Amino acid sequence: MSHLHSIDKYGGRWTNEEREKFFVFCQLNRATPYPLLCKAFDHLLDEFWKGSISTSFKTEETEMIATNLRASGYRFYNQTVVFLLDNRWVDAIFLKTCTREEMVHSCLGFGYKLASLFLRNTRGENYAVIDTHIKWFLEKAGIDMKLSYLELEGEFSRVARMEGMSMYALDMKIWQERRRK
Repeated sequence: MSHLHSIDKYGGRWTNEEREKFFVFCQLNRATPYPLLCKAFDHLLDEFWKGSISTSFKTEETEMIATNLRASGYRFYNQTVVFLLDNRWVDAIFLKTCTREEMVHSCLGFGYKLASLFLRNTRGENYAVIDTHIKWFLEKAGIDMKLSYLELEGEFSRVARMEGMSMYALDMKIWQERRRK
């Protein structure tokens, strides 16, 4: 069974380990098709997961981690290893209590998109994940794509409210319609 299958949920109860695994998943989630992302995530956890972020990714295994990611077909293996190693300080308490701003400013490789994804899925926070499918949708709706991430999120929130949907529900609807299968 895929590791992602056990943590692919929205809101609800998350164990500390599930939260940490999803944090790792988010670190991998950059310009990568979803099936390849899941494959790289599974490979990484099968080889290196030892129960927490701090015990799983060791500096002396940098080359092995990069090789493992590369073998799974993942493109950004060297950069991702840097992110994984730099974020070993992240623990269950931080992941349970941090704000989006804290995550963006404290976790290497995390911007608003990944922090929003993490907090939306693990805590049910009302954030949009402004990715290519959402940008396409907003552009089609006539929204200026030169706006900042937070401004685009505000526009998306306005559209979702007009549709009588949460941002999460509209995001999932668009993602299901637009994603490559």
